[in-house]
Amino acid sequence: MAAHLIIVFLHIMTSIVWVGYVLFWTIVAGPIARSGGSSEAARVFEAVNRAPWPPRKIPTPFRFKFSQVGGLLLIVLAITGFVLVVAEGIGPGDLLSGRFLADRFGRLLAAKLVFVALLAVLQFRLAARPSQRSAYANLAAAVVVVVLSALLARSVGK
Repeated sequence: MAAHLIIVFLHIMTSIVWVGYVLFWTIVAGPIARSGGSSEAARVFEAVNRAPWPPRKIPTPFRFKFSQVGGLLLIVLAITGFVLVVAEGIGPGDLLSGRFLADRFGRLLAAKLVFVALLAVLQFRLAARPSQRSAYANLAAAVVVVVLSALLARSVGK
């Protein structure tokens, strides 16, 4: 039971951190794309993408490029989501036949997976071609993912 709650907590916290990451891109992309044009925004994004994370002043045994942080968060979301699916007793047969969509947990999970995929596509599009419209779409999808995460957490075990 405690391990299950830790996985749910990790899943929700990763979703929240993901929104922070996406919010950073939204705050940066909008004004730069509006004031300097998409070519200037692309240049700034390239510099930010190559920046080390965590910053060099923080002693850590490993560093990532800032652009890799979003991918790592998506991997953690996928792993914790998979563990929650297994914990709920949803097997491959249920997934393939669509039986898992019969209950609230399955419908929420399916909706969240769709929005996570949309978020990943929007994130790559925003990094490749920054614009204010894609930044706002990115933020809206991120907020939906967090809301669906919270609803999933409330429905676990019901």
